[in-house]
Amino acid sequence: MLARPRIAESEAELAWDDAFRTADLRRLVTAVLMSSCYAIVFGGLPLVHDAASTVLSQTAMMVAANVSFYVFLAIAVVILVVALRRDPQHHYLRRLWPHLAPQNTVAAANARVAVAQAAANASAASAHGEKGSR
Repeated sequence: MLARPRIAESEAELAWDDAFRTADLRRLVTAVLMSSCYAIVFGGLPLVHDAASTVLSQTAMMVAANVSFYVFLAIAVVILVVALRRDPQHHYLRRLWPHLAPQNTVAAANARVAVAQAAANASAASAHGEKGSR
């Protein structure tokens, strides 16, 4: 994927090419991480249970199972928060094209404002249409 030739005629095309390559790499990394998590949960934990059941009592096993569940839940929440705060869609832009990042931030903010205004206008128009039809 990284060895693909770059066919770009402008700086904007190079930035888009970097964006697509970054998205592809992130998907590959995510697939490996998720596969590893599934392997640990569905393959590793039963093996640990079998090994620990010979050493620990049933009560200790239940406590360990409950504690490990809450630890995994806390780790999942931390990963979710970190993933939402990191803004991976614009990371490549800030790192590779820092002079384009402010322009992109302004354009994204303008797009969010335009979407909010369009939603407000549509809501006002539908409310006005309901009042007028009565």
